[in-house]
Amino acid sequence: MKSIKCVRIHFNNFIGLEEIPMLRGSIAAGVGFEHTLFHNHIEKGNFRMSYPLIQYKSHRNKALLVGLEEGALALHELFNKPELTIQIGPQAEPFSVEKLQLFMHRIRVAGPLRDYRLSHWLPLNTENYVVWKNTPKLSEKIGLLERILTGNILSMAKGLDWRVEEQIQVHITQIEKERLVSIKHKPWLSFDISFKTNVELPNYIGLGKFSSLGYGLLLPPKRHKAVKK
Repeated sequence: MKSIKCVRIHFNNFIGLEEIPMLRGSIAAGVGFEHTLFHNHIEKGNFRMSYPLIQYKSHRNKALLVGLEEGALALHELFNKPELTIQIGPQAEPFSVEKLQLFMHRIRVAGPLRDYRLSHWLPLNTENYVVWKNTPKLSEKIGLLERILTGNILSMAKGLDWRVEEQIQVHITQIEKERLVSIKHKPWLSFDISFKTNVELPNYIGLGKFSSLGYGLLLPPKRHKAVKK
């Protein structure tokens, strides 16, 4: 178990998932590229390979930033300002904060299984995409995805300096959507899924590849509307 600092900053500004790299670039340029947490690049074109502590999202078509641990402190300090001008494409516009949440979250493996969703999750690299394509049974495909998702959670834990000693359970209950997307001029297979796990995770973090750019967005389960009798 570990308690982590979390910041969520919801904006009034609309943004699409494909515009997230421009949002990150604009903010990174504004704060200065010496602040690695904002862009995850280090000298000579190399990358900070650990789990991203500042993440850029599009949620309900609005901009959302998530900061964890050191990233939470950096974001809270930056956006505790009345107005920030951000360049998205050819023109700059003021970004207004709709809601800023600063809180502690206890991540742990305990209790009953919890329901989550993942949006635009990218589980398959070149190697395991070949395994996916050559796996005939749906149950075996789901088993592959469950193992990858477990690895994504463990990578997150390592990046947050949380040592997991208990066994993690992950059960994918539904593959809601599967689509082919292009990221950095390469094709990726993207999934929207529902799953259960015994890990208590903070909503709106990212899991998997390109999680700093809005992919693998962790969401609470869908609320079902009550049927009127």
